[in-house]
Amino acid sequence: MKKFFLAALIAAMAFSQNAMAGGLGVIAGLTSSSTNSADWKAQNINMYHAGLTYKIDLPLGLALQPSVVYQLKGATLDKYIDGTADKSTLESKVGYVEVPVQVQWGFKAGAFRPYVFGEPFIGFGVVNNNKVTEDNIVVTVKNKWDEAGMDRWEYGLGLGAGIEIWKLQISGRYFWNFGSLTDDNGEVSADRVKNSVRSAFKDKKNFNGVAVSVALIF
Repeated sequence: MKKFFLAALIAAMAFSQNAMAGGLGVIAGLTSSSTNSADWKAQNINMYHAGLTYKIDLPLGLALQPSVVYQLKGATLDKYIDGTADKSTLESKVGYVEVPVQVQWGFKAGAFRPYVFGEPFIGFGVVNNNKVTEDNIVVTVKNKWDEAGMDRWEYGLGLGAGIEIWKLQISGRYFWNFGSLTDDNGEVSADRVKNSVRSAFKDKKNFNGVAVSVALIF
């Protein structure tokens, strides 16, 4: 992880030499994600994100702000049908290296700059932890993507608003993940975890949720 942040810092510094006015900064915050299922009790798991960001000031109140972050998402799901049991519990946590790009519009009011933004993003899973509890039997798959039946790629969109006070940004957004979390080509496996993940996240039910971030631009 240290190598990842060092490489991202070097890349951002190199980019900054040719960018318009703006600044390099750090960003961190809390992420609360769940699936979009109406049929299960989806309990959000409070996670976090942290990384580097770069703000590029543009005319007419616009700004472009790409980031590279480590994003941890998770959810707890119960009362889903997996073909073998009427009630099971799945706890899923996935860590992504994520690249969001904010397109901001705002206006300055003294030392304040309120703004709204859209934020497409793409991410690649680097760690996962899936735990299935069924009839008091607990099975865990950790960092084995094929055995968990999970797709490592994610992509989606966030919409939100924030306020900038001098070099400090505080923002909140709702995000949608448009891709499917499962990747087993529709095959049904005898493996308990893969079946559970596939049942819980079928039909592209994903880690949608809310994130709150604080960024400091140098």
